[in-house]
Amino acid sequence: MNSATKHPSTRAKSKSVIVRLKSVIVSHLKTLVTYGISSLTHSKTKNHIVQTKNHIVQTKNHIVQTKNHIVQTKNHIVIFINCCFYLKNIILKNLKNLKNFKEPSFY
Repeated sequence: MNSATKHPSTRAKSKSVIVRLKSVIVSHLKTLVTYGISSLTHSKTKNHIVQTKNHIVQTKNHIVQTKNHIVQTKNHIVIFINCCFYLKNIILKNLKNLKNFKEPSFY
C-alpha cells in the first residue's frame, strides 16, 4: 500500500466522520432550539398566567369595593327611612296637638 491508496481512504473516512459529526451537531442544535422554544413558550405562558391572576385579583378588589359602596348606600337609605319615620311621628304628634288646641278666650 502506497501513500496514494491510503490517502483516498483516509479522506473518505475523514469525510464520513465529518458528515456524522455535522449530523450530530445539527440534531443537537435542533434539540436545543426545541427546548429553547419550549422554554420561551413556557415563560410566555407563565407570564400570561401571572397577568391573568393579577387581573382576577384586581377584578375581585373592584367587586369588594362595589359591595362596600352598596352596603354604605343601604345604610344611608336605612338612616334616611328612619329619619322619615321620626319626622312623620313628630308631624302626627303636632297635628294631634293642633286638633286638641283650644284658643284662649279673652272675653
